[in-house]
Amino acid sequence: METKKLSEKESLELIAQVIRNSKNNLESGRGNSFLIWGFATFVSTLIVGIALYLSGDARWNWLWFLVPAIGYTAGHIRTRNKNKVITFMDNAVQKLWLVVGITAVIAPAVLAFKHPGLIPFVEILIVSLGLAITGLIIDFKPGFIGGAAGIVIAFCTLFAANLDILILFGAWSISSMIIPGIKLNHYIKPNHKLQHDRV
Repeated sequence: METKKLSEKESLELIAQVIRNSKNNLESGRGNSFLIWGFATFVSTLIVGIALYLSGDARWNWLWFLVPAIGYTAGHIRTRNKNKVITFMDNAVQKLWLVVGITAVIAPAVLAFKHPGLIPFVEILIVSLGLAITGLIIDFKPGFIGGAAGIVIAFCTLFAANLDILILFGAWSISSMIIPGIKLNHYIKPNHKLQHDRV
């Protein structure tokens, strides 16, 4: 069986198509993974902030686990009935977020007993590294910039007071997830139109 050799131009087009498919696979109707997790973080920040402000009881910080509860549930619903081609790049992103997700859930649970003050720093840093690496893998500059901004915000939490940390969490969810998610949707729509025009 003969294998067709691709020209340099065809190889570059194939690579570009794989990147486009990976970007498109992050889409889900009007939203995508960035938006789901960004809004999950933002809403949880508001809930925790209001609870802490009204009660002053630090036990309300356990409500931060609403982030993975909302994010994973919404993500499961989003992908439940979707059939899509999984590329090598998609697989790499999925495995990256499997590691990031597990670490982001376990780390704060462990730190809560010994070093609770480090939880915001560690949480934002872990997820932001995942966002920046995802941006690099799928060649999506706003995703990388959002992740890099998150890394800076993570270090800012080390010098912030309790309520200021909540403001930083809100700023992080907007700058690192929600804005890149909106930009990703704007990127995808013209490319869908372009692909339909070619057919």
